[in-house]
Amino acid sequence: KQIISLHNGRIPSTMEELTNLSGVGIKTANLILGDVFNLPSSIVVDTHCIRLTNRFGLVKDKEPVKIEKELRIAK
Repeated sequence: KQIISLHNGRIPSTMEELTNLSGVGIKTANLILGDVFNLPSSIVVDTHCIRLTNRFGLVKDKEPVKIEKELRIAK
């Protein structure tokens, strides 16, 4: 309903617009930005990403937002 009323039925294409929708967090917004809008800067951090990036030594954290920021810097 929010997409229809606030965005004329079009899926928003920015992180801010997506996360302002009820029930949409950073993980979902990144998924939409990457898969729907083909934005390569979108990093989806889930439990598997957290586990593997820590195991590979890419990050030393458990918080998705911090891991996402560290992975963006590591590019």
